[in-house]
Amino acid sequence: MGGVGRVESGKTKSATVATPGADDAKAVFEVRRCLERETVHLAAATWDRSASAAFTRHVGAERDATDQQNHRLCGRLAAEFHIKLGEHCGNPLMERYLSEVVWRCALILVVHGHPHDQSESVAEYQELIALLDAGEADAAEQLVLRHIGAVESRALARTPEVAPPDLAAILSRY
Repeated sequence: MGGVGRVESGKTKSATVATPGADDAKAVFEVRRCLERETVHLAAATWDRSASAAFTRHVGAERDATDQQNHRLCGRLAAEFHIKLGEHCGNPLMERYLSEVVWRCALILVVHGHPHDQSESVAEYQELIALLDAGEADAAEQLVLRHIGAVESRALARTPEVAPPDLAAILSRY
């Protein structure tokens, strides 16, 4: 976990959850935009009715979690949506890198983000599926870039004067 930036090792062999700063977050989101755009491009090439049905079911589960205001489950399902896109594109290396970056972004959202209604993301996922169903790869790529931009805005919305919350306290609830 330390090798992928999620855990920081101390001098005494102790380990703590990494606390990425704002500059780290910006760098991660820059990489994520590149990976997500290419992932959607590759996924569009092999998109079919089966993929559409599987992603529609996944988004349905996220919509249910949103309706129940289960923020923890919403966050996990949102991350998994992007990872599943990586799996669908058929490139194991892309899947690996995208998975790493998506989970780093999840950590960034825990540290820097704020609670929000996941309905907008659910609507964007539904729109992405519709664009892929219609063979509109370019529009799907632009949508995913806007979506990642919105996620980044939520993650970095805090003012610099506000200290990030204690990550250990946040994670202790889970």
